[in-house]
Amino acid sequence: MIKKNKDGSYSIRVYAGRDDEKKQLFLRDTVEGLKQAKARERELEQEVENSKPGVIKNKYKLFSKFFDEWIEIKKTDIEINTYNTYLAYGTNHMKPFFKDYKVGEIEEFDIKRYIAYLLSDVPIDGGIKKKKKLSSTTAAKHFYVLQEILTDALKNENPILYMKAPKVNVTEPELPSEEDLIELLGIVGQGTDDEIIIWLAAWDGLCEAEIFALKWTDVFFDACKIRVDKSLKKRSKDQYDSGTPKTNNRIRTITVQPELIDLLKAKRSRDRITNFDQTIFCELPHVFADRFRYIVKKKMKKNFTFHNLRHYHASDMYDENIPDQYAAERLGHNVQTLKRVYQHLKKKKQEQLDEQMKSFHKKQAKNLSANAK
Repeated sequence: MIKKNKDGSYSIRVYAGRDDEKKQLFLRDTVEGLKQAKARERELEQEVENSKPGVIKNKYKLFSKFFDEWIEIKKTDIEINTYNTYLAYGTNHMKPFFKDYKVGEIEEFDIKRYIAYLLSDVPIDGGIKKKKKLSSTTAAKHFYVLQEILTDALKNENPILYMKAPKVNVTEPELPSEEDLIELLGIVGQGTDDEIIIWLAAWDGLCEAEIFALKWTDVFFDACKIRVDKSLKKRSKDQYDSGTPKTNNRIRTITVQPELIDLLKAKRSRDRITNFDQTIFCELPHVFADRFRYIVKKKMKKNFTFHNLRHYHASDMYDENIPDQYAAERLGHNVQTLKRVYQHLKKKKQEQLDEQMKSFHKKQAKNLSANAK
């Protein structure tokens, strides 16, 4: 419908369906002349005709309302850890930032402002402020979640669809040295659960979720092997579920040290285990993680994380010239991920190679000097 206004302009209104409350939805615009109004009316009618089901309705929803609906649907087809992460992103950041926006009002510039807000520790327009700025890695994760939300809402009309994700500042993880691990084991004490857990990570490459999902039936004592086919997933603050790993690569059976087998035998005897289908470690993972973090930061004055022990194991195998394929299978990854994420030169190896390079440079200089003469 086209209506002439008192100032001579023309208002256009095109019916676009109904919202969730059965109220009529209209696409509206105002232009100067009648010819332009008729052309614009055809454009709006075409937009309604070409829009995928639900897109027009989603455009008029407040972002906060759409997010609540979206996260509830998402809950049924993603892991609980992922759900909790998405929920935290939306509750703590996206909804407060986009609180007055309708989904269809969000433009590329608004998304850039949101990323700037995440990476800043000072208030932006509107006075929105966080406790602290987020890392570039976390900001990139927000970007991809927001891309998923807006794609579900707007399909190919999503303004983020062709935007580049924020640049991630890649930093090398801090690897513990052999001396650090000896000190760490000395602090936790011999014969403790913590000693076994650290062994499993630093010398066998298991991650925390795999370690705390292990059952006694997964340990093959005579063969010195451990089967890894389960992973803990956090359901709530103090509740975890044991499930299958994310990928088939993570299901594996690895050779372990006789010393570790002896530690497990001692624990089995000490704990008087009769039900071998129970998990080896009864402590909640986050309780151990808090204690580990306290020991490393407060007692050792270091910055490496528990996951860095897994990087240590990958780098250890690299130093020992273990074939990449074997190392990748042992960690439960493919070779590309092993080389891109986990393999690092240890400090001593780096120093050896530096000396080797110096000798090479001296040899080059000597040859050049001889040829010049």
